[in-house]
Amino acid sequence: FKQDIDGTEKLHLYADNSSNIILEGNGGSERLRIDSNGNLGISCTPKTSGTLFSTVDHFIAIGDSDTGIAQDGDGQLELWANDQESANFTASQVTLKKTTVIENALGVGVLPSSSNNDFGNKTYKLCIGDSDTGFAQISDGNLACYTNAVERLRITSTGQIGITKTPKEWNTSYRSLQIHDAGYIAGSTDNSFVA
Repeated sequence: FKQDIDGTEKLHLYADNSSNIILEGNGGSERLRIDSNGNLGISCTPKTSGTLFSTVDHFIAIGDSDTGIAQDGDGQLELWANDQESANFTASQVTLKKTTVIENALGVGVLPSSSNNDFGNKTYKLCIGDSDTGFAQISDGNLACYTNAVERLRITSTGQIGITKTPKEWNTSYRSLQIHDAGYIAGSTDNSFVA
């Protein structure tokens, strides 16, 4: 099957001697290949050996031969990169196989608010149960716990803890717990306590 317009080949669909179905365009550049195993390659030839090929049932290779989307059993999809499984999706769960970076907010049981106002204008937050309850990074090394959009507890980068109060640096040899405006309870490096 060919389509020629103005004498230039625009589309060429054919089966080769290895039972591959190939779609070419732009004067002969291969754009899509369905190999004899039923795997699909978009701007590449699907891999025919290695972990990806021997592990999954069918896959769509995108851009290079061992990166793409795989079907590995009934109701199971996988994402692959460089012949390694990165994520696995089933009807009941998602399993991330590699180190995962979340660029903004994460919700557990809830969609995080797109507004930063719920956590004192903090972008990096973990919402649990509702959009204004959870944890947020306040600044480098400082973590806060929020309920109903109000900061309830803060742990500083030096180990100070404040409950409904941002803890102050009291003494560098002590780790302190400050409860509202009631003062400090502190432990020193010699296992003694000061109140």
